[in-house]
Amino acid sequence: ILRNGRGFVSRPAIYYAALMAVVGFLMFNPFFMFKFQESWAAVKMEGQHYSSGHAGMEGNTLRWYTTYLWNNLGLLPLLAAAGIIVGIIKHQGKIIVLASFPVVYFIFISSMAVRNDRTLLPLLPFLFLLAAFALVTIVSALGRLVRQRSLAHLGLVLITLLTFSQPALVLAKHLLANQQQDARQVAILVVSDLVRYH
Repeated sequence: ILRNGRGFVSRPAIYYAALMAVVGFLMFNPFFMFKFQESWAAVKMEGQHYSSGHAGMEGNTLRWYTTYLWNNLGLLPLLAAAGIIVGIIKHQGKIIVLASFPVVYFIFISSMAVRNDRTLLPLLPFLFLLAAFALVTIVSALGRLVRQRSLAHLGLVLITLLTFSQPALVLAKHLLANQQQDARQVAILVVSDLVRYH
C-alpha cells in the first residue's frame, strides 16, 4: 500500500496477502473452521466478559494500563510514543503503519471494563520496535550534533541501559519473589479466590 498508493487495489499481491492471512488463521485455528458455531459463541462470550466486568480486574482501565506499563517497562512506552511522533512529523509511512495497530489496540482495550496484564501482550512487540526506532533516531541526532562518534555511541549505551534498567529490576524482583514463595501456598490462594468469586 505504501509503495503503490491508491493503485494498490489493482495489485494482486494485496489480495494474496489477505487470502494467506485467512488461510494461516484457519491452519492454526482449525477448530474455528470445523466447529464454527461453538467458536463464534466463545468469541462473543469473551467479548461480553471483557465489556461487562470481572471481579478484581475492572475499573480505571486506562489508568491501570498506563501505570502497569510505566511500573514494568519504564521508559520503553515513552520512547515508543516518541517514535510515533517522529514518524508522523517526518511523514515516515512505514512507522505510521507500524504504529497504527498498537494505537488502535490500546484505545480499544482501554475502553473495556476488564483489564489485566495478559491483554497487553499483543502490544509489546510493537512497543519494542517503536522504541528501537526512537533510539536510532536519537543516536542519529547525537551523531550530527557531536563530532566524535564515540560520544554518540556512549550516549546510545547510556540511554539503552537507562531504558532497560526498570524492566530488568522488575524481572529480578519477580524471580526473587517466586523463589521465596511456596508454590503450594500460592495454589491454595488461587483456588480459594476462584471458589469465592464463582
